[in-house]
Amino acid sequence: MGMRRSAIFRLALISALTAALVFLIALFLLRDYMRSYLPLWAALVSRPIIQSMQSHPHFAQFVHVLINAVPDISFALLAVAGLSYLMPEIARKLEARRGIRFILLTLFGLFGLLAIWVNAVNHTEQEQQQITQSQV
Repeated sequence: MGMRRSAIFRLALISALTAALVFLIALFLLRDYMRSYLPLWAALVSRPIIQSMQSHPHFAQFVHVLINAVPDISFALLAVAGLSYLMPEIARKLEARRGIRFILLTLFGLFGLLAIWVNAVNHTEQEQQQITQSQV
């Protein structure tokens, strides 16, 4: 059983490395094409989003809050990664009990969402204050 697992792992590793190498070679060979046509592709993708933000102010506000929430989400993900890395015995105990995992996920998820929401509201208020100060 161990030999089989080892062979499967090696095959998966070789496949992943081959795919990454092919991707890097293709990226290198197509660098001029990407340099000239990638801005066109980005414009095709971003234009409908910008037009919908201009026509729907609530959607624009939602996207703005979502962009401001990205740094807050990264702290939550780093906390989870740190817990599993620094305290593996606690992570193993949590993996064994499904109910506790669900309760903790819900609890931390709610705290994280509330923190993100509070920070987004504070960012919006600060921006509004800066706009009003600049208009005075």
